[in-house]
This record gives sequence, structure tokens and C-alpha cells, in this order.
Amino acid sequence: MVSFFFCLVVGVTSVFIRLNHPLSMGAMILLLSGLSSILIGMEVSSWFGYVIFLIYVGALLVMFAYVAALAPNPEFKLSFLFFVFMVGIIVFCYLISLVYWPFSESQVLNLVGFIYGNSNVQSSMASSDGSFVLVGLGVLLLLVLVVVCKICRFYKGPLRLF
Repeated sequence: MVSFFFCLVVGVTSVFIRLNHPLSMGAMILLLSGLSSILIGMEVSSWFGYVIFLIYVGALLVMFAYVAALAPNPEFKLSFLFFVFMVGIIVFCYLISLVYWPFSESQVLNLVGFIYGNSNVQSSMASSDGSFVLVGLGVLLLLVLVVVCKICRFYKGPLRLF
């Protein structure tokens, strides 16, 4: 099952290269974030997968608002060839995951435990060494918030009127 989702992530990434409309790119990023969150939830922790998905969806909502406001409004078409290509990727991923995936799920979990040093996956940002990075990111976000508020107040309104 893990190999199927991993192959789907690779397939969706390859489809993403062929897209040219900003809204379809946003939809593919949403699909990719959902698949990645499922994969992380199955491999590391379901709680971690949920948190990653919520963060991605929040960022995608902001991105969608900007893209919908700034992008031109061309006609949005999906061709039959694109649909056949997507179904072909899904079938190909399923067949590859059945035939050629050399690892069992316990081997993958052992590999994840080996990468993080032990079987308990710990966040390096919450350790004492990584706390400065976390505080620095918080200060940077606060600084960006203040700058955006000052720019909006200077012009007495939003950056772009809807």
C-alpha cells in the first residue's frame, strides 16, 4: 500500500510538469499534499500526517486567493488525452507496486527508524539545538506580518481590490 501511494506521488509530480493553468496547478498541489500526508501518516505517525495536511491546506487557501485574484481568466479545458494519461499513471503505479516493490513495510519502518536514530521518531527542531531556528522562524513571521500591515495602512486599503 505504501508503494502505491509513493508511486502515485511520483506520477502526480510528473503530471504537474505538463500543466499550464494556475488553478489546475493548485489542484494538483492539493492532491499532491493529500497523497504526501497519507504517505507520511502511514509511515511515521497519523497525527503528524494530519498536522502536515492542515498546514498544507492553510497555505493552499492563501495561494488560491492570490492566484484567483491575479491570474487571468482563460477558458479551463481538460482534454480526453489528459484523462487517459492520469488513469494510465494510476494503473501503472498499481502494477509497479504489486510487482517490483522490493521492501516490506517492516523494512521501510526500520529504515525510517534508522534515519532518525531510533525507532521513536523525534523532531530535531524541538530539541535544544534546534530551538533557535524555531524562535527565528517565529520572529521572521512576526516581522513579515508587521511589514504587510504597514504597507496596507500606508495605502489605506488592500493591495488589490476585488
